[in-house]
Amino acid sequence: MTALHWERYPQVSALPCARTGLTIQSHFGLAHATIDAYGRALQDYLTFCMTHYIVPQTATREHIASYVNDLTQHPHRYGPNVIKPERKDISHDDTNRGD
Repeated sequence: MTALHWERYPQVSALPCARTGLTIQSHFGLAHATIDAYGRALQDYLTFCMTHYIVPQTATREHIASYVNDLTQHPHRYGPNVIKPERKDISHDDTNRGD
């Protein structure tokens, strides 16, 4: 089980269903970095909800779409194209199969 650092996710910690959800994820034996990423993402979503006066437990499709749109409007800390990766065509060239 991964130890959770609730001070990093104050809104997650304050909302019982969010806290329970992240705790359950930590019981799956996932890597600490994965649990931390889940916690940061949930914290970001709850911050969005609070800013937009959305009750997370009753969020609609429109609310989720608005959140996803919001994600695309600010740069990711790891650089461009993190949320919307550039699409590359996949070639199915059989000449390099090595048969």
